[in-house]
Amino acid sequence: MYLLGWERAPDHATTARFCSQRLTGVVKESFGQLVRLLADAGELSLLHAFIDETKLKANADRYSFVWKKSTQKSGAKMQEKMKAELPKLAGQWGIRFYAGEKIRSKDLKKLRKKLCAQKGTEQFVQGKGKRKSTVQKAIETVEEYLARQKKYGDYNHSFGDRNSFSKTDRDATFMRMKEDHMRNGQLKPGYHVILAVDAEYIVGAMASQTRNDTDTFIPVLEELLPPGCRKPVADAGFESEENYAWCEKNGQMAFIKPANHEQAKTKK
Repeated sequence: MYLLGWERAPDHATTARFCSQRLTGVVKESFGQLVRLLADAGELSLLHAFIDETKLKANADRYSFVWKKSTQKSGAKMQEKMKAELPKLAGQWGIRFYAGEKIRSKDLKKLRKKLCAQKGTEQFVQGKGKRKSTVQKAIETVEEYLARQKKYGDYNHSFGDRNSFSKTDRDATFMRMKEDHMRNGQLKPGYHVILAVDAEYIVGAMASQTRNDTDTFIPVLEELLPPGCRKPVADAGFESEENYAWCEKNGQMAFIKPANHEQAKTKK
């Protein structure tokens, strides 16, 4: 309203469309320009950056989890089952099927194509009380393996470097969050949000899929190097040998509370 001279503001759909379609590619650079303008205006200390994080729950079902270890285990079991079953199934029709180290989707498609050639003019049946032929059962078995292969491949692509994701929001990672009012401490889908503040201005921001604080410290500081930040301040969650080494290498004087601070204060 201020920018429009108190004229009527656009509705929320117009604003949302602008953010999602036009702003996405330039928002990071626009934010950097704003920080540089604040620095040129003398509003920033250009020394200290106070860094903190929080975990925000995603708008996703808490029971929609997919675990990387479980997916890989199921995929390995399916491979063993296919290696034992498919050569015998193909042999019934005189089809040669070589089970290599790993059966891929293209191998299953070739087998399905050869089985479909055995079908001829036979019409497949569906529903209760219908007796399926041997070739129909064979083709459906291969198609079931093909669908599972595709599903596991899709899941592994979504994991990336993560160990989990949500089916209803694949960008969200399952992580431990603070206890809610129901004292429900189970893992929930969410995002890791980190902010860096200098002279009460947000000068660095990042939304991450990582579960721990230590992996987000360096990416945030890399954005703060150009403006001239040299004294980052953070809590014990950001302490790690890797972060200390990076700060030393890049001339940063890090003020990070040690994880063993409370124990170190005792006489013992």
